[in-house]
Amino acid sequence: MVVIAGALIILPAYINYESWHRLNLDITVSMSISLTSFALGILIFILVVGKERIEGTKKP
Repeated sequence: MVVIAGALIILPAYINYESWHRLNLDITVSMSISLTSFALGILIFILVVGKERIEGTKKP
């Protein structure tokens, strides 16, 4: 699951590049697609890893 989240975090850059240069999509459409999948990747990563491990242990 972490690998999928990592792919969804890295993949938008490639999608943005390919859709803008090869498919000649508008940059706004390209960025909206990549930002959506980036946000989904971050969300999956937080759900899998857990909020406590990301924030670290709190010392009193």
